[in-house]
Amino acid sequence: MDVESILSKRVTDREGRDWHISQHAQKRAESRFISFGEIRSVLGHGGDSKRPADNGAWEYKFAGVIVIVDSEEKRVLTVYPEPGYGIDLDKVVVTAKMMKSRKRESYFLRLNKQRWTSHTVAVIDQSGSMRAADIDKSVTRSDLVWLTLAVDLVKSNLESGERKPSDFLSVIFMKDDATVVIDRQPFDWILFNNLVDIMNTEKPSTGGNYIPALNQAGELLLYNRSRNCALTLLFLSDGKPSDHLRRGDKVHLYASNKEGWLAYMKSHMGQQIGELASLFGKRLNMCFYAIGPSATSDFSIMKHMADQAKEYECPVVYQPATLKAGALSTALRTMSTTTTNTMSTISDIPKGFEYRDMLKMKKSEVGSPVVTETWEVILQETIGSWQRRIVKSEWGSTGWTTVSPVFSDPNAVGVAWETRWFGEGTERLAKECREVGPDGQTFVGPPMVLKASITVNNSVDVDSKEFHKRFCKSQGKAQSFASKFNEAILKLPFNLPTIEFLPCWVYMVQLASGERKAYLVEPSLNVNQYKKFNDNQGNVYTSRAVPLVRQTRQKPTFGLGTLLEVIEESDEESEESNIESAINKEREQATEEEVDQSDILQAFSCWTYKVASRHRYLVCDLQGTYVDNLLVRGEYRLTDPVIHTIDTAQEEIRKRSQSDTRERFGRTDRGQQGIDDFFSTHKCSRLCRMLGGRRLRSPDESFSAHFDTADRTIS
Repeated sequence: MDVESILSKRVTDREGRDWHISQHAQKRAESRFISFGEIRSVLGHGGDSKRPADNGAWEYKFAGVIVIVDSEEKRVLTVYPEPGYGIDLDKVVVTAKMMKSRKRESYFLRLNKQRWTSHTVAVIDQSGSMRAADIDKSVTRSDLVWLTLAVDLVKSNLESGERKPSDFLSVIFMKDDATVVIDRQPFDWILFNNLVDIMNTEKPSTGGNYIPALNQAGELLLYNRSRNCALTLLFLSDGKPSDHLRRGDKVHLYASNKEGWLAYMKSHMGQQIGELASLFGKRLNMCFYAIGPSATSDFSIMKHMADQAKEYECPVVYQPATLKAGALSTALRTMSTTTTNTMSTISDIPKGFEYRDMLKMKKSEVGSPVVTETWEVILQETIGSWQRRIVKSEWGSTGWTTVSPVFSDPNAVGVAWETRWFGEGTERLAKECREVGPDGQTFVGPPMVLKASITVNNSVDVDSKEFHKRFCKSQGKAQSFASKFNEAILKLPFNLPTIEFLPCWVYMVQLASGERKAYLVEPSLNVNQYKKFNDNQGNVYTSRAVPLVRQTRQKPTFGLGTLLEVIEESDEESEESNIESAINKEREQATEEEVDQSDILQAFSCWTYKVASRHRYLVCDLQGTYVDNLLVRGEYRLTDPVIHTIDTAQEEIRKRSQSDTRERFGRTDRGQQGIDDFFSTHKCSRLCRMLGGRRLRSPDESFSAHFDTADRTIS
């Protein structure tokens, strides 16, 4: 008798046969919540339907439990739950017509990849530990994954109409090697049935190697190079990778060094994720799901992968370790919603345009002190009879105006910019830009940002001066509103932050080929402090509260609430005078209140529509930085706003022609729908009402006259 037989546990089946249960089988039974009584039942009943297993062993199956015994049928080698046992999920009846339609559509879409709307690549851990039946202490990890993929990813999206046959799914088994088990199949009921079949038949085994699985996922994501296809990577595992650093590998010395192996894997996997994120940016959504007990499982490498994706601005969902069945459903629904939002953004691109090829950099890499190999330098210089000129132009009330001097620093002789992008918005990409000194290598002057259209069109020069005019108009229009808003809040007895939209200009550069290029530039904001405060879909992103501090010369006797009572009780006929009277009284009698930062910017958006523009414009999608100024007051420095426009005459034309001619401020100008979305989530705050935002009639003539003049400069 060998040592293992001595250490193994003995059980007797109903026929009186003795079995040795190996230590390995005992550990697997414990981790998979399988009792010795259940093992005894399988050994007693399962022999009637036994079938060959690997390496000469036999498989016994009974009541949802599978037992693998040796060739002599005397020793239990391992045990695990039967895949899909007890899960009642019926397949959908697929007709011959459905099969024919799928074949035809798949063939067409394989030839016309530009018609794909999305491609989701799922990497699913199928190592032996996925057999553990510890999900709510009854379901195996593997069964939960396939059940959730079938129901929450495919079935619910098909029923809601969110996914169609132009959306594709690929699935990779992550074992010792990577195996593609669903290869670019369209979202339909046949795909649903395939996932149900996998749940009912797949038996997790061996290891779970991250490297080959992610390599395979990268190949699938790169299969369709169409820039108008939304991409999603789902990476699901129940523990750290099983990748072994074999002898002969350049890092084989880490094989016996746990810390070295961990550091290498983090670096390698982070680099792989970074390469994908750099190529696709926000078009690639990523979901990392850790399944297992948080106390005993190591998911540090997966967490590092998620953090690396965020560095490139990819939308990321990371689910920390859990054994709750509902958590995976929630994560997949969130992932699906994010993908749908990406698809919606892409579908809004004008006909004939597509996403620009991009190579992004980490935000943490922003701020190089000198020119490096990834920078392009343009000098203002004369070479023989040829002169390269850099001209600086700004947009104003009279159109384009040449600005002198060209550079802010007197020692500057040219400009340089990173070839990689660090920022990505709905309409534009952003990269670092600097002025350079006489040596062409040293940066001088303040940091700047160069922006370009995120979409391209072979017949439209999106890098022309004329194309950049729309951005300059929007930014200038928003600043016109901000200037008047600042005047209004400065009349209040509180140290409220002011709002400033960044100035912008265009560098016109003469290239050696004789071609002239236009580069849109503005001052740089701190990327680590950059935030989005609201968007053009009605969403609000709250931040820390800022005290409404009373002016020191005023004595507090009653508060902001009293002021609002005065306003709200006023007669509509005399509301203007009551507001003015109440504010004047508050100047003399003020107290300290608190308001969230988002209230200030939300009040600005509300004010631009209700007060300043007489229901014609709404400025939103406010983003930038907040700068504290302890001596006076803080300031919001904002850029890239969205302006929703209501033009009655053009709206009538659109209704009659069924084509939207209103697009004055780019494709993010969503007109009445954008305004409706804002007010669907906005409830006027105390600050809104102090600024007159609760009024629904026209503002005073001084506001009207100012913005009528501004309108004439935009038109």
